[in-house]
Formats: sequence, C-alpha cells, structure tokens
Amino acid sequence: MNVNDYLNLFKDFHNRETKLRTITRYSLYPVMFYRTNLWTHSKRVAWITEAIAPSAQKVWPEFNLEKAILMALCHDDQEIIMGDIL
Repeated sequence: MNVNDYLNLFKDFHNRETKLRTITRYSLYPVMFYRTNLWTHSKRVAWITEAIAPSAQKVWPEFNLEKAILMALCHDDQEIIMGDIL
C-alpha cells in the first residue's frame, strides 16, 4: 500500500480533508516562506516516512510501516478542534 491508499481509512471522518486544508501551518508567525496547510503537511510527512522506511527497518526490525504512515497522516488532526498550535 502507498500513502494514498491509507487515506481511504479516514473516509468516515467527514470533511477531514476540507478542515485540514483550511488550517494554515505556523499561522501565528507573520513571516514564513512556503507556508502550507495541514493537509499538505500531513501527506508530506507520510511520504517521507514511506521513503525512509527501508533504513528504519534495518535499524529497528520491528518498525511498523503501516502504523508509522497512519500516525504521520493523523498527527495534526487535533488541530481541527484546537487550531494551529505550532
């Protein structure tokens, strides 16, 4: 499975993507170059996790890629309620 396949697991979390797209990262800072939203950020973290998985599995044979990707995809979901917390 790749990162996009895991996104289907969140289908019952209604409007999750829309809500994450509306939250700007580091919104409290007046200047930040290449500012993104939480949706883009979470997908990038998941892609990085997927990319480094072979190295991680060499160091930690018990490394669970599926769990790591799911954690990467939802690590900022609490900000839907709380807002950007940096």
